[in-house]
Order: sequence, then structure tokens, then C-alpha cells
Amino acid sequence: MRIHTSLPFTILILLMLAQATLAVQFFHDPPPPALLGEPVHLELTYSENRQPVSNVFVFYRTEGEHNYFSLRMHQEGLVLTVDIPTSKMVPGNLEYYFAYQDAYGAVKYLPEENPEQNPFRTRILPAKEQDATTEKNIFTPLLLSPSPGEVIPSDNLLIAFSLPLELEHPEQLSYKLFIDGVDVSRLLKAEENLLSFQPNSIRGGVHNAELKVFNSNGQLIGKNQLNFRISSAPSSQKAFSSNTRLFLDNRYRNLQNKAENYFRGGLDFGGSYQRLDFRARALVSSEEEEDRQPINQFGARLIYNFNPQNNIYLKGGDFTTNYDPLSFWEKRIRGIGAGFNTSYFNFDFSYGQSLRSVEGVTDSSGRIIRYGTYTQNFMSFKPQFNFGQYFNLAFNLINSKDDQKSIQYGLNPKEALVVGSSFQLKLDKKRILFKGSFQASMKNEDASGSIDFDSLATQYGLSESEKDQARSYVDLLDKTGFLTLSQGLSPLPSLGMQFEGRINYFGHSLRAIYKKVDGEFATPGNLYLQKDVAGYFINDNIRMLNNQVLLNLYFNAYDENLDNKDIRTGNTAIGGSISYFPFQNLPNISLTYGTIRRENDLGRQGINPDSTIYRIEDNRLERYGFSSSYNLDTGSLRNTLSFSASKFHRTDAVYDQNQSDFTVFSLGLRTRFGFPLTTRFNYTQSGSDFGAGVSQQESTIKKFQLGVDYLLKHVLAGSDLKPFFRMSFQNISNSYNSAVPEYKRQNYVGGFYLRNNKFGTLSLRYDYIDYGVLYNWKDTILSTRYEVMF
Repeated sequence: MRIHTSLPFTILILLMLAQATLAVQFFHDPPPPALLGEPVHLELTYSENRQPVSNVFVFYRTEGEHNYFSLRMHQEGLVLTVDIPTSKMVPGNLEYYFAYQDAYGAVKYLPEENPEQNPFRTRILPAKEQDATTEKNIFTPLLLSPSPGEVIPSDNLLIAFSLPLELEHPEQLSYKLFIDGVDVSRLLKAEENLLSFQPNSIRGGVHNAELKVFNSNGQLIGKNQLNFRISSAPSSQKAFSSNTRLFLDNRYRNLQNKAENYFRGGLDFGGSYQRLDFRARALVSSEEEEDRQPINQFGARLIYNFNPQNNIYLKGGDFTTNYDPLSFWEKRIRGIGAGFNTSYFNFDFSYGQSLRSVEGVTDSSGRIIRYGTYTQNFMSFKPQFNFGQYFNLAFNLINSKDDQKSIQYGLNPKEALVVGSSFQLKLDKKRILFKGSFQASMKNEDASGSIDFDSLATQYGLSESEKDQARSYVDLLDKTGFLTLSQGLSPLPSLGMQFEGRINYFGHSLRAIYKKVDGEFATPGNLYLQKDVAGYFINDNIRMLNNQVLLNLYFNAYDENLDNKDIRTGNTAIGGSISYFPFQNLPNISLTYGTIRRENDLGRQGINPDSTIYRIEDNRLERYGFSSSYNLDTGSLRNTLSFSASKFHRTDAVYDQNQSDFTVFSLGLRTRFGFPLTTRFNYTQSGSDFGAGVSQQESTIKKFQLGVDYLLKHVLAGSDLKPFFRMSFQNISNSYNSAVPEYKRQNYVGGFYLRNNKFGTLSLRYDYIDYGVLYNWKDTILSTRYEVMF
């Protein structure tokens, strides 16, 4: 059974507790609205000092979409950060939540309760990029290799460029590299601010290379070109090349009057020898402990390339592999893997451990005070058939089994198996795309002991036809060793399927999805899969008037809590947005509206909430939004003014305390000066009313934010120095906390980046958080990071 958190509680969490300690592990301060095309920068800061976490992801989507996209969060001085790209989104609400594994492998979320339906929200504002195509605004990437006048052997060419430090988000850029007018961009490697191109060989003579850099809107913002000469003879040395990235992180923090220091370091080594590519990675952390899941990581990968389309590979240590979200997606394995790719057939195989054993803890009397974690053995394989560039068909098998002998004090050992297939069809230069995945899952919640099949069938109350069907499954899986015939085995499979179609014609980008994932569906390859849901999801982005008007419409109809008729909850969501991006220097405008209705049988029957343990659903949420931005140049100042306002109104026919009104508006100003200085200002005010009548409660939050970035070029041995400063002030008042009806919170962040093309990048960041009268402590964090590539 899935119990839903009420929206007023969720809004309260988002607007109040998110400013303090949302969960046991993290503090998250939601960002201000972002301009379309600029990344949304999210940060998670540790609010507890006890346990490390791993595999931290942010899941995000624009309002009206069903699928959440995911990005792995990065460590910066042990602060978890991620930048969500917005260039391909539509103006409106951005919804997101976080997921991670704790020190013992358990999956946790922020927000903690039902995050898919109650996510965090920020707003994407309509914006038209200021003209960046004039010559004075186009930068020149620094050429690192080859040297001027150098004659290069035919098998030892390396072209490398370095991008300027002021490009804050190089992952949002795209690149084109041309050799003698031929586009070879697919062979261009981009690693943060370094671009490199290294073919196996090239014919002798004089050649021309041209690099072009484009922003997220497709505008040219940088270019460089060079002429070089290739000798007709190969190098006297063998064609070996390599690159190495080393980073060191240190973090000192004083949280809740407790001081701690953490260290993390890593090494990435990549190289090639003729047709062989290889890569090794190591990560070590002071948080590594034997009684937790591993933080340290070590892995290597070898690839032998017969040609750009055909290769064979071997991987070992810690690695991840993606099949599709219903089966195997971003799951870290410690083991070995192998496979090959050809024009007609691909194959991947992985074997190892997805959890390592952690023994349980007992007291002096032998009573278990903490259960342990079994070693979880993991195996997967995926053959895929390719029919040209248009169609592929794949099959997969994923199996996990807890090793019962790995620990002495544990709960029930578990097993799971997923078998299925997926396909993809692309037509007319990908203007038509169909893809789908169909998976069957069986699990064993208690693989200890054994049971005969008839007893198992009686335990589950199977009919004769179900028994005949289940017997064939169980006998096969028991004989192959994939699953154990024991009292915890589910004898019939649970299903998961998703089919999607996309059509891009006549200014429309139409997408339709059907998805159904049973509540008992279990895949060991994706711990964050949304389950217990079935329905249709339709979305259409329409461009009109030479792309000046963007209309986004959506309709979603889906059910949750599928296995219980009484609380099976129907959801109907309808909404859309319209945005105007004028060619003239006029404001960009966006209007949004959305409504979602939730109802289950208990709500339709008018059941008294005091007569049932289940949650009754009969409510509606409406959302209205307006936002605008305007580019205003005054002399050498390039200003972007922004404004947004949103209102949420929830009615609930069952629970008066869940009725709510929430209003928020925001003002922003970004200024780029004629010299390399950028300032950002934002003011946000929100008001909330929860409940009805005498139980109604109110809260108000006022938040002011200021940010400054400056770039000093060639200040120390050719290094670039970029200092930054951000501060925020909040005033929170409420009627539900009589002990602290009003308090202030202040947050200061300052630091710098010092970058040298030869010696690397050094960064320092200092955070100071003052909670006012809410807490009797002040938190400070000092993070340093050094990174170098050679």
C-alpha cells in the first residue's frame, strides 16, 4: 500500500523545512527561478555527520511530462552538486527530487514521502539569448597541440584545445571539428574545459583543422583554426598517447557544533595504443569503512577498435551499465564485464556484486541491535540485433541473489530476476521514433529454507490454471539456479512495460507514452524505478510564427496503488503553457496552467475517513503561473530583468486540513558588465494558508539573494583567477510554531577558482549558515579542491 503525503504538508516541507534540515542526511535550499537556456544549479549539503552516501541522483522533468530524467550528482569539495540543462525545455515549472543509497545500501529520497508526486519545484523563465554572434563576443579556444611549425608523424596526431575559465558550464555547449572541411566531431573528446582529437592515422601532407563552439541555443560563441603538416612516415616511436586527471578534495565542516574533516581523491587515466583504448579510475575517501557499503572505487576498461563501428571490450572493478530503465539503469557493480559491438549485433555481459556484506551487530546478551547486509551477487546479459540504422531489437536477463553464508545476523535473504526485451525504430532522420520495453519480474522475499511447489501454491491460493502456469516457471528457475523454491518465492511474474512514440513534423513535437509497472515488480538493476503505476501520458510542443510562439499541451491519465481496488487512485492531469519570444526587443512572456484530480473508490463512495485505515482521495490541485524576462542593454551593461508569479490552490472534499493556498512571486536581475563581471540579484516572497476554519495556519517567507562573479586573466604565471560571492537572507514567519513564530536565516558563500593550463585548477569555497533563533548553532564549511590534467 502506498500512503500519499498531503500537499499542504509537502509545501510546508518545501518552503520551511527545506530551509533547515529536510532529512536525516541532507540540507537543500531550492534555487531561484532560472532563465531558459541557463542551467539550474542544485546543491545538497550534509546536515548530519554520521554516514556517507553513494549513487546520488537528481530526477527532474518539466510539468506535464511523465518520465523523470536523471543526472548523477558530483562531488565538489564533498558538496553534492548538479546542473540541470534547460535549453531544450519549455518555460514553466521544473519538478525534481533526489535519490541516494545510504551507508548500508538502502534507498532514500528527498522529499522523503512519495517524491514522484510531491517533488520540489522551481520555475524556468522565458528568455531569449542576447546576441552572441558578433565578432567581438566570439572567443578563441587556446590551442595546446600541435605546436606551430611542428611536423607530425602520421600515426601520432593530437589536436587539443582549452576553453576559457569563464565558461561556467562547458557541459551545456556543443562542438564541431572539421578536418579539411570534413566533420569529425564524433571523434572529438570533451572533458570539462579540455577538447581533444586523436585519430589512429592520417595521410601525409598539409591539413586544415577548424573548431567551432556553440552555446545551448545553437549560437556560435567560439572558434579557432590551424594548419598543420603530417609526415608521410609513421613515428619512430609506437603510437601511444595518454591523458591523466588527478583531483584532491578536502572538506572541513562544523555542523551542529561538531567539527569533522573529510578527504577524497581520485585518478582517471586514459590512453590509446594503435587500435587499443584503455581507461582506469580510482577513487579513495576517508569515509570508507568496512561496516558500510563501499565509497572507494577502482575500475578499468579495455576496448579494441576494429573500426569506429566495431569493437570488443573488457571491464572490471567498479562500473555501471545501462540497458533500459525497467531493467538495468545506473546500477554500480563491482565485478567483471565483457562485450562487443558490431553493425549487426551487440552483446554485453556483467557479473559481480551489487552489495557487499556487512555483518550485523549484537549486544552482550546476543540480541541483534542492527541487522546486517548480505553480499548480493549480480549477473546480467543483453544481446541486441541491429537492422541498419533504423531498427534494433534487444533481449535481457538480470538476476540478483543474496549470499546467505556471507553474514550471520541478517534478515531474510532476497532474490530477483528480470527477463524481457526492448526495441527502437527510427525513421525519416529520427523525426519518427518508436521504442518500447516489456519486462517480466519474479522475486523471492525469503530465500532461506525450502518448500514444495504444492505448498507454495496453497500459500498463495492459486487456481488450477494458475498452478499449471506457475509450475513451469518455478521448475525452470529452480533448476537453472536463478531463483530458489522457498516460502518467499512469488510463483507468478509481475510485469513492467513502457511504449513510447514521438513524431516531429509541421512544428509539432508530439510524444505519447503508455506505461504499466506492477507494484510487485522488482528489478535489481534499477533501485529508483517508479512502480505501482499504469496509464497514458501525452505531450505536444508546438512551435508557431517562426518559432516566436511555443505552445506546450499535456494530458495524463494514470492509476496508482494498482493491487488494492479500494485505494486504487485515479489521476487526471491537464495543462499547458504558451510562451512568446518576439524578434523585436520586447519582453518574453509565458503563461502556464495545470490541474490534477485525484480520486479513489473510497472517495467516490463518500466513506467517513474515521471508518477506514486507508487514505481517501478526492481532491483537486490547480496551478497558475506567469513569467517574463527582458533583455535591456544600457551602454556596456547587458541586463536581463525577470519576473515570475505562481499560485497553487488545493481543494479536498475529505480532509479540511489538506486544503491550501500557496502564492509565490520572484524578481530577478542579471547584469553582465563590459569587463568580466557578472552580478545576479533575486527577491522571492511566498505566502501559504493551510487548512480551513479555526485550524487554518499561515506562513510567509521572504528571501533575498545576491551573487557576484569576476574574472581576472593572467594574474599569476599566466593563471586565470575567478573569485565569487553569494549571500542570501530569509525571514520566515508562521502561525503553527508558537515557540518560534518568526526567525531569520543567513547564508554566505565565498571562494575562488584559480586555473592554469599547465598546473591545473585550485578552488576554495567557504559556507557560513546562521539559523537565527531557530537553532543555537551556526554551521561553517570550508571546501578545497585541486584538479590537474596532464
